[in-house]
Amino acid sequence: IVSPTWAEVDVLGAEVTPVAKDGTAARIESDKLNVYYENGKIVAAIAGVMAGLYKDVLEDIYEGIDTSAFAAEKDAIAKLVAELDSAVEYVKGHPDGKMYHDLHARQLVDGAITAINAALFIRLAAKFEEKKPVLAYWLATKFPTAYAELAKAKSGYTASVTDFEAIAPAVTLAD
Repeated sequence: IVSPTWAEVDVLGAEVTPVAKDGTAARIESDKLNVYYENGKIVAAIAGVMAGLYKDVLEDIYEGIDTSAFAAEKDAIAKLVAELDSAVEYVKGHPDGKMYHDLHARQLVDGAITAINAALFIRLAAKFEEKKPVLAYWLATKFPTAYAELAKAKSGYTASVTDFEAIAPAVTLAD
């Protein structure tokens, strides 16, 4: 199966607004990360993130659009991607292996999604000037959270699995 490029995305000939078409294209792009949906929520994407597919998705998003007016924003995304790359490598090399991977998968997936959404907002703002504040909002509010989550993934913390009983002991009837 070959993923469509942005230029090839079609909504079965339906009349849709450009913004709606970009939303459909966004879903296609996120699916490249092996995203699985359940009741409208993303439930798994870690395999694509661990393989670094988010970099390919970002390239696809930027393809065919002039992003020269967004150098600072693209630089911010590149820095987040570098931090995500570092976190992925840390998780891959952690001595607790799959347990650590599973414990911190959500932070890695959220980091990739944050970067991809920022690129989609660049694409949208390049087409629609009035969407620039949305991009600015995303960078100002979501990037700090993504960095904090990636720091968790690189923390080495495992006690929520290895010492669960000490952290969240069962309440006895006598209590």
